[in-house]
Amino acid sequence: LGATRVRLMVGEAEPTPEVVAAAAQRLVRLATAYPDVRILIENWTGVLRDAASVRAVLDATGGAAGLLIDLGNWRGPHAAAELAEIAPLAETCHAKCHFTGSEPDAADFQRKLSILKEAGYTGPLALIYDGVDDDEWAMLDRVSALCNDVFGAPPGP
Repeated sequence: LGATRVRLMVGEAEPTPEVVAAAAQRLVRLATAYPDVRILIENWTGVLRDAASVRAVLDATGGAAGLLIDLGNWRGPHAAAELAEIAPLAETCHAKCHFTGSEPDAADFQRKLSILKEAGYTGPLALIYDGVDDDEWAMLDRVSALCNDVFGAPPGP
């Protein structure tokens, strides 16, 4: 395929020290086997359910794996604080904004984008729309506008 990055899940288990070590060993083995492909993990579920677990897995790989941060995966009252802990480690980002019908949760999304920006993030933003409106492109335009409000508009063609 010619891909330079791949995002991998590390399992649905509880993030015990043994599970973290095993996940890291598998990631290192893959990174060694495919040196031209950057191995990335994503803050999501299971082993990577919180910032401490994400950091533990990344630390245990010794730099063999990196982080794809997803702004929409963690929800709830501690989501922003958890994202702030891992934002400095992000190499790429799923810019996922939650919607209610056709209305974005702009305040929550822009707070998370600001956390990323304040952490010094300069990588790509992969816009994600995962809502019920059939006009996905219009919704992605709204997500893009919210990103531009925080990061500034990208340079023209």
